Amino acid sequence: MRLLCQKVFLLTAFSTLACSDVTGPLGSQHFVLHDISGRPLPTYLAPTPGLTVTIVSGAVVFSGANHATITEHRINEDGTESDFSTNYTYKVTGTTIEFEPDVVCPDLCVGPPVATVTVSGITIDIAPWQPGWIVYNYARG
Repeated sequence: MRLLCQKVFLLTAFSTLACSDVTGPLGSQHFVLHDISGRPLPTYLAPTPGLTVTIVSGAVVFSGANHATITEHRINEDGTESDFSTNYTYKVTGTTIEFEPDVVCPDLCVGPPVATVTVSGITIDIAPWQPGWIVYNYARG
């Protein structure tokens, strides 16, 4: 009987651990931008000649009902500072987070970012049409 109880306990424990990051909302979680493509902040957005936007800080906030907001504080090309924020709904499949903007994007917009849950936080591929080009790495806040 004791062996049976131990097996049931272990099966329950492993099932709980295995299901801890399955599809569903991430609840209320906050992630802070750590680096962009391995470059510490502040850093340029992308290695594009003529584009001198500098990202100073950023965050991703997941709230209930599958809503998320990605924000960043920037120094623009003309030296002014601004905050940029985009609201999304999201869907989690395994370790992948698929974002969908709350506002319908004009024809010139590119696809929404795609994120991957990691041990230390999340990574967001900001330019999914060119994977790995601009990757935001966030740590749990």
